Amino acid sequence: MKKLAYTFAGLVLSLGLSAQVDNPFEDIQKTYEDAMKDYEIFDNCGSGLDGFAAAVRKGENAILDAAVSLTIEQEYEIGKAAREHLRSEMKFIANPLLENQLSVMLVDTIIAPYVKRKGVRYSLTIVEDNVPNAFATNGGFIYLTTGLLKFIKSVDELAFIIAHEITHIDMEHVSRKVKRVLVMKELSTSYNMKDYENELIKMTNKAYLPFGQVDEYEADRNAFYMAKAAGFNPLKFADFFKRMMQYEQANPDEWEKFSRSHPYHKDRVSCINYYIQNP
Repeated sequence: MKKLAYTFAGLVLSLGLSAQVDNPFEDIQKTYEDAMKDYEIFDNCGSGLDGFAAAVRKGENAILDAAVSLTIEQEYEIGKAAREHLRSEMKFIANPLLENQLSVMLVDTIIAPYVKRKGVRYSLTIVEDNVPNAFATNGGFIYLTTGLLKFIKSVDELAFIIAHEITHIDMEHVSRKVKRVLVMKELSTSYNMKDYENELIKMTNKAYLPFGQVDEYEADRNAFYMAKAAGFNPLKFADFFKRMMQYEQANPDEWEKFSRSHPYHKDRVSCINYYIQNP
């Protein structure tokens, strides 16, 4: 049972040891600059914090992937269990015609040619909720709210949103959330912290919020090129965020950035505009 914890601790130690060079600040600066390039954080597209978060996120991904392995089938079982839990909390809308039309777009137009993980079985479900939202869970399950379908103005917007959620699954953003919880559970057991396990996980998730914004930037970037390659109009991709900006505080407190799971809508619009201008 302690093997995972030892693996995790060993990786952390090895990363720490590798940093003990003549000038560690050069390595830190290089990591930061590489992350800025990797995640396309430019002027007027994100902030300095996003670059730092990208560097941390990149290191954490390597640790989690080395410490925990999940097969596509295991991810599907996790997603199926999450689906049953969601069914008890949200009303699933039965609209076979609409779901079939969206699935044709999802599977035939977007997924098949452009995803990296070909073994994932994607499905789309509409849930009743007035809040415009879309989210993805492990195993290829994607959910769209009725509020979202009323809020969007074009099929291009919808294609971008679906591609964004596909990316969260395809680039393992959602599976790494599970890996993080498994690592925390293993560590709490190995170090006799079982009584504090839930609090430890909550604290970790809370501290992780600003770093999750990196995944959103990455999903936006990948969705832009995926939906564009599928033939949708990139000039429409930012429309959803533009309309959502009216609900966003014009001049937010600088500390609010640390408590958000998603980037500011204005920054996401800026990034999409950058991709349009720099194909």
